[in-house]
Amino acid sequence: DLAASVDKTELGIPDDANLVAVVGRLEEQKGIDWLIEQVAALAADNGRIHFAFCGRGDLDLYRRQAENCGVAERTHFLGWRGDVAGILKSSDLLLLPSRWEGMPNVVLEAMSLCVPILATPSHGVMEVLGPTAKHMTFAHGSSEALRERTRHWLNERSEQDSKLLQDNHYRAVHEFSVATMVRRYERLYASSDTGRSGREAINQPRSGGST
Repeated sequence: DLAASVDKTELGIPDDANLVAVVGRLEEQKGIDWLIEQVAALAADNGRIHFAFCGRGDLDLYRRQAENCGVAERTHFLGWRGDVAGILKSSDLLLLPSRWEGMPNVVLEAMSLCVPILATPSHGVMEVLGPTAKHMTFAHGSSEALRERTRHWLNERSEQDSKLLQDNHYRAVHEFSVATMVRRYERLYASSDTGRSGREAINQPRSGGST
């Protein structure tokens, strides 16, 4: 929460843009190629939409694809950034169109900042989002679902949606904080040690027994 918002104009993005952040390595797993194919349709729904791609990868490959799709002016490939939290705070949506995914830390970061999230329903994403997952996920490859959910979060946000974002914030801060995760691992290790100690006692040779 202490991160400062970035100035969108310094990134070459209009100040009044509805900014969608896409954070992660630029590769096939992350579904970047598929997303670029959807940008024109998303822009037809929202004339102010722009995309900030943050992450290492073959930037030139995706820039060429964006040019070929006629959406170069709406797609900004920023490479690796040390100020992702600031970019998220300046964004209206975090979008993760991954084909497969683990547990992306950027989702927790967005949750803690009350930034809306739209992601494909990998196990890690579903675990982190918990009860709000049904409102913030879409099936990879479903162009219509992506358009509908993006349109909702950028143009049709309600008081109920604000409550969902507050729920995300609470979950990130209280259930996935470093301190909470450390306590969980401590309990797990303690449980494992208890079970192992019991098994060792059972298997321990008895002194004085007959041979």
